[in-house]
Amino acid sequence: MTTFSFFKRSVSAASAMLVLASPLRAVVVSAANGTDESDYRTSKGVSVNGINHDGVMELLVRESGGGTFRSTGALLWTGQHILTAGHSVADNSGVNNVSSTGNSRAIFELSGGDITYNFRNDAVTVFPDFGGDLIGGGDIAIIDLGVEVDPSIPRYRIFDGDYADIVNNGVSFTFFGYGRSGTGDTGDTISSGRKRWGENEWDTTFSAQNLSLVYDFDNGLSAQNRIGGLGLGQDEANSAPGDSGGPNFIENPDAPGEYLIAGVTSWGLGGGSWDVTAGTDASFGELSGAANVAELADWIYVTVPEPHTLLMVVLSFGSLLIWKRP
Repeated sequence: MTTFSFFKRSVSAASAMLVLASPLRAVVVSAANGTDESDYRTSKGVSVNGINHDGVMELLVRESGGGTFRSTGALLWTGQHILTAGHSVADNSGVNNVSSTGNSRAIFELSGGDITYNFRNDAVTVFPDFGGDLIGGGDIAIIDLGVEVDPSIPRYRIFDGDYADIVNNGVSFTFFGYGRSGTGDTGDTISSGRKRWGENEWDTTFSAQNLSLVYDFDNGLSAQNRIGGLGLGQDEANSAPGDSGGPNFIENPDAPGEYLIAGVTSWGLGGGSWDVTAGTDASFGELSGAANVAELADWIYVTVPEPHTLLMVVLSFGSLLIWKRP
């Protein structure tokens, strides 16, 4: 039986795929290439694949019902807005589910010491077309911290080009998350709470609006190759519970050396003859999905001031100051 695994719920029905998906993912690594999960742990201040990941934070979301949900987010260019998954801050219907008491936390792990920022429900904006259906896509949200964070923390821009260019041309992505871990043979057997990274390639998109980027977890064998080619083979990794909301970075095709958020970790799907274990646990042969940022860019730019808009404000303000000086 096909099983959907989400950070907040599980659905065991093939037909559920048409209705909803679930909060998901930490980094589960291949181990078929001689590595284990410890090789994919990040270090504060040490870049991975050219990416300064210190702007990727752990989110501990206090829900209105009293529980706490661990997920991941990324700091956007304003220095006060966080991009994360919609299901990280919403209930199964896509409605804001963050507590009003202000005890949700965004925790940045930095070389000079961790920095924590608190937020509550009025800081959260969920993509309005997200109704809890993860596979349908649109699984994103913005958290406005209300203040600009420490200037040493890196900010990220989004990929707003043609998503087909990255899906059809074998562009690999690097993703980060605070979720569970393990190996492809065993699945997510290690608890969440540590930042890890992994790599993969998107194979296709789901939903009529192509709002969900989809990839499988290959081990180099055709038996576990669920869709597309073998991708990165034994070098692939998969997301797992706790990775929800984490950024999927690609290199900017127009500015080599800059990395843009092209996906937001969203869901996982196990079962079938490809899967090496029962259920959904991020093992070899499973599928995972990320919100397609390029197709959601317009809404993100409406919700978060665009980089060029901020520059114009700074320039205008600077000119005003100069004009007033004696």
